Amino acid sequence: MNNTGHTVLVIGAGTMGRNLAINLRNGGASPVMFDISASALMEAKEQTGIRGCEDIAKASATLTIPRIALVMVPAGRETDNAINSLLNVFSKGDVIIDGGNADYRETVRRNTQVNSSGINFLGCGISGGAQGALDGVSVMVGGDRCAYNLTRGLLEAIAAKAKKKPCCAWVGHGGAGHFVKIVHNAIEYASMQIIAEAYLILRQSVGLQPKVIAAHMSSWLSDASTSSFLLEITVEILGKTDKITDSPLIDLIVDHAMENGTARWAVEAAIELGYPTPSFSSALQARQISVADTERSHHRKLFQGSAASRATIDLMPSQVRCAVAGATLAAYTQGFGLINAASKANGWNTNLSDVAKIWGNGCIIRHALLDHIVDGFMGEREMKTLISIPVISSIFRESLLGWRRTTSMALLSEVPVPTMASGLTWFDALSTLRCGAELIQAQRDKFGHHGFKRIDQPGCWHIE
Repeated sequence: MNNTGHTVLVIGAGTMGRNLAINLRNGGASPVMFDISASALMEAKEQTGIRGCEDIAKASATLTIPRIALVMVPAGRETDNAINSLLNVFSKGDVIIDGGNADYRETVRRNTQVNSSGINFLGCGISGGAQGALDGVSVMVGGDRCAYNLTRGLLEAIAAKAKKKPCCAWVGHGGAGHFVKIVHNAIEYASMQIIAEAYLILRQSVGLQPKVIAAHMSSWLSDASTSSFLLEITVEILGKTDKITDSPLIDLIVDHAMENGTARWAVEAAIELGYPTPSFSSALQARQISVADTERSHHRKLFQGSAASRATIDLMPSQVRCAVAGATLAAYTQGFGLINAASKANGWNTNLSDVAKIWGNGCIIRHALLDHIVDGFMGEREMKTLISIPVISSIFRESLLGWRRTTSMALLSEVPVPTMASGLTWFDALSTLRCGAELIQAQRDKFGHHGFKRIDQPGCWHIE
C-alpha cells in the first residue's frame, strides 16, 4: 500500500514514538500522536510540530481507511491498555501494530485477541534506538501476511536502507517478529559484554589508557571480522574526556549495567526449546552481577588482597581482537540457530537470509559480516548453521588461537570474561568427540535408574 498522505496514529509520545512519527512524516505519511500523558503529548507536539490528540476516539476518526495505529509504549500492561483502547474504536479491516519490545508469547496472545474482532494485528520488532527512529530502523514483522501487505509501505518508509533496499521484512506468523527482536537483543547483550570484556582486559591486564584502547579498537573497524556499530560507538566513548574533571569519561561512570527483560525472554525461550545459548545467559548474568552491590562489596573485602596483586600480562591487542571476533560470531551463531529452532517449532518458516538483511542497517547489531551471512543462507531450504558458512568458519579458525590466549590470560590475571569464555567453551563442546556427558548419564543411571545407551550395542542399558 502506498503510504503517501496516509494518516496513521502513533500511540506513545516518548522518544521512540515521537522520532518514528517524524520519520513517518519524512516518508510521506501524515502522523497524528496520542499519549495518555497530556504533558508528554504537549512536549512532543512542541518538539516535532506533529499534530497530537488527547482523545483516542477523536484521533481515530481522522485516520485514513484502513486505519493504522503504531503502538510504541512500554511492554506489559501499558501495551495491553493501548490495544484495548484501540479495540473500542477500530473496526474490521483496520490494523494495530505493536512496535515496542514484547515477549513473543504475549504477542501470540494479543494476536489471537485482536484477530477475533476482525481487526488485523502485527507484532513488529523495531531496532535502531532514538537516532535510528529518526533516520531509519530495522523492522522485523510478525503476524498475518495480508496485514503486512496493508502496512508495508508505511513500515518500509521508516526502515533503514541496505544496498538501497529497506531493512524490513515479514519473518513469520504470530509472535515471529518479536521473537526475532528478542534474539536481536540477546545478541546485542552478548556483543556489548564481549567488547566490555576486551576493554577490561586491555585496561586492567595490559595496562593501556582509554584513548590508547580507542586507537586500537579503531583499527579493528577496518577488519570485517570485528567491524560493527557497537565497536564504532565504543571507540567514540573511550576517546571522550570529561569536561569537569579532565579525566576519561569512562572512569566516572558507575559500574552498573541495567537490563530491560528482552534478553531474559530470549534465554527463557532457548531453555523451553532446549537450544543452547550460553553467550546470551552469560551476558545477561554479567549485567545482573554488575548491580549486585552488596555481594560485590562483600567479595572485595574477603579477597581484596588477591585483586590488588593483579599483574600486567603479556598480551597483544591483536590477540584480544581475535577473541572479540570469535566470541561475537559465537553469539550470532547461537542467535540464528535459536531463530531457526523456534521457526521449526512454531511453523513460521522464517527465512534466515531475510533476517540477516533486516539487520544489515539501522539496528544496533549491524556488523560487516552480515552481507556474507545473507549470501550464506540464501536459497537454503533446510537451514544450515551459521558456522558452516565458509567465510564464517574461516574467521572462527583464524580467531581461535588469540581467543584462547586472551581468555586464559584474562582468567589468570583475575579479569572476568564470562561471555568470551562461555562462547569458547560452547565452540569446544560442539567440536569435541566426547564432552563428559557419558559420566553424567552413568551417574543418572546409578542414582535414578535412568538407563544409558551404549556405543556398541542397541537398546537402553542399566547396570546395578
